[in-house]
Amino acid sequence: MTDRAPQDLIIGIDLGTTNSLVGVVDSGFPILLANAEGHRLIPSVVHYPNEGAPLVGAAASRMRAIAPGRTVASVKRLMGRRRDELAPEETEDLGYQVVAAPGGWAA
Repeated sequence: MTDRAPQDLIIGIDLGTTNSLVGVVDSGFPILLANAEGHRLIPSVVHYPNEGAPLVGAAASRMRAIAPGRTVASVKRLMGRRRDELAPEETEDLGYQVVAAPGGWAA
């Protein structure tokens, strides 16, 4: 990529239910960015360990079976929805608790 001032960069984020992508536009061409492991397609998962920084992507996805209560996935399905409008079958298999945040929004 060329050297540019930060305000000249165009960044796009595709937040998918299962996977996410991040890209930039360089000289008019879209470029997908890779993570530290070289992967461009990143699982849309975040794990919150008891200590330390959150894990994201594949590392977080591996924690779903070990610590489902601290691993958040499929969150896109809940975004912009109120907790009281979610049917039980929409949340029962997530592995983590969905609560009502201030204003009743799903969190």
